[in-house]
Amino acid sequence: MRFYRDITLGHYMPTGSVVHRIEARAKIIELMALIITILLVRETTTLATTFLFSIWVVKQSKLPLMYVLRGIRPFLWLFLFIFFIHFLVVPGRPIFPLRMGFIRMTYSGLEEGALISFQVALCIIFSSILTLTTSPMELAKGVFRLLSPLRILRVPVDDIAIMVMISMRYVPLFLKEIERVTKAQRARGVCFDEGGLLQRGKMVLPLLAPLLANSLRKAHDIGDALAARGYGEGAGWPAKGGERLGREGCISLVATGGVIGLVVFFGFLGGSF
Repeated sequence: MRFYRDITLGHYMPTGSVVHRIEARAKIIELMALIITILLVRETTTLATTFLFSIWVVKQSKLPLMYVLRGIRPFLWLFLFIFFIHFLVVPGRPIFPLRMGFIRMTYSGLEEGALISFQVALCIIFSSILTLTTSPMELAKGVFRLLSPLRILRVPVDDIAIMVMISMRYVPLFLKEIERVTKAQRARGVCFDEGGLLQRGKMVLPLLAPLLANSLRKAHDIGDALAARGYGEGAGWPAKGGERLGREGCISLVATGGVIGLVVFFGFLGGSF
């Protein structure tokens, strides 16, 4: 039950770095562009280059590298699931001559599963960097400014922005609630680290009811707090000003665009597209 302590998505760690000073809109655009590029590239070398770029960004952010990398540990089950699904069903040259229905073990599946798992891990790392270097309020402002043109189509941009801010703030609160309930269960003699997988799963089930009840209560309290502050349907987003990306934002967009351009160029040379 220690996995929730490694989750970095939704956490904000102010270090005063140059990456923290970059305008939220620039970081959101860069994240979307990087995720699209990562998912399109099919070559290991170019993906490794993108991984090195993520390490460089972490260093520039003055974030603990191991803390950021540890953030992918809670998603190991997802990587294993993706890997084995591709390993067992992707056609190709078989590793073993035996075959059971649609289940097959091929070299192509082995390579495809490892590649896609690596792509998902890179997306999680860059997403963690965004939340670790951008406060929930700034992130909501960035979403609001990027989606502002959609107001012409009567899209509730203000509501979307406030939902983003609340969601990002709620992640660490939910993790703290898990820790609190887990400690309460341990005090009653429950041990989550003993027994087999099935037994551990049965021990986790009693946590679901209090977690659900506490989460609904907190959501209701947040709604009451917003209503008490006069926020409702049609309420305008209060943050104004700061519409320029700034020097750091422009330099960041150019640098990220250059890296993406190199990745795409070498991807074309390697036949990834």
